[in-house]
Amino acid sequence: MVRAYTDDELMELAMNTRGFTHFPEDKWLMIVRSKADKPNEFDDKCYQYEGKGKFLEVMTCTTNPGTYGLLNFFKWNRKGAFVLASNLWQYDVWKKGSHRGKMDALVQNKKIFGYRDNDKDMKSEELGVMVSGWYGINFHTVSYNKFKNYILKLIGRWSTGCVVGNNVEKYYSILGRFKRQKTVSICVITEK
Repeated sequence: MVRAYTDDELMELAMNTRGFTHFPEDKWLMIVRSKADKPNEFDDKCYQYEGKGKFLEVMTCTTNPGTYGLLNFFKWNRKGAFVLASNLWQYDVWKKGSHRGKMDALVQNKKIFGYRDNDKDMKSEELGVMVSGWYGINFHTVSYNKFKNYILKLIGRWSTGCVVGNNVEKYYSILGRFKRQKTVSICVITEK
């Protein structure tokens, strides 16, 4: 699990992350990838902020494909499972939409940056050349029933590259704050 950070520490990290130009005036996500990267576990954290440093909420999530996605990537892309690039700002990358037509989500608004992991070692790695494109990399949760207060421990098939929140109630709380925004920016860092 990601260590505890203060808001000041996270803002400092955000300002020193590749691609930083400004803090969005509206709400945005800072996602911290666990350096432990336990296979198939929700061990990352997703922080929601408004502007520079106004903390709104935090929940556990994953930025990594589960072991199912890491071992079966060829069903979607022969080059490997998608691993979201860390230590990078991606401005206006998501907009409101639907994940698989079954749940409210944030869906790609423009090309997203990441890597293709194809070594089947059950660890998500940022190896090789960075890629960018329209891959259906969304922000969603672990249940198609938004009224089910559910917290999932293992990723399973819920992520083959998406950022996935494992607490349904917290996910919809975060998502609800984006209802008046056209786009959402993200800053993804690796735990220091």
